[in-house]
Amino acid sequence: MQKVLEQYSGRQNQLFAASNITERMLYYIKANRNPSKESLTALVISLGMETEEIQQILKTAGYVLSKSLPMDMVVLYFLEHRSEMDREMSLVWQINEVLEELELPLLGTRLYGKGEIIWGKP
Repeated sequence: MQKVLEQYSGRQNQLFAASNITERMLYYIKANRNPSKESLTALVISLGMETEEIQQILKTAGYVLSKSLPMDMVVLYFLEHRSEMDREMSLVWQINEVLEELELPLLGTRLYGKGEIIWGKP
């Protein structure tokens, strides 16, 4: 993961905006700490990786996108239909719109209480 993130060292602000994670979370990941599945998924999707690469990175962190979990099914659907999605909007934000409608955890964030969003909280 470190090598992948080094490619984006000059464009980190774009990465924060596209992935819906904070600078603090990025440093957390760079320090070889294990982020939440939602944060890591948001980051690797925003890096433009293919589904197989995303699954491999998630696997090294102890996670997987499964077709048996509702949140994961939404993410996998968007990844499989990436070419049909709105290019003007970050894929992570498009996924989050659907996840929010379905009242599922959002990528890059964690929900606390009723609708209170704590951005990028590890």
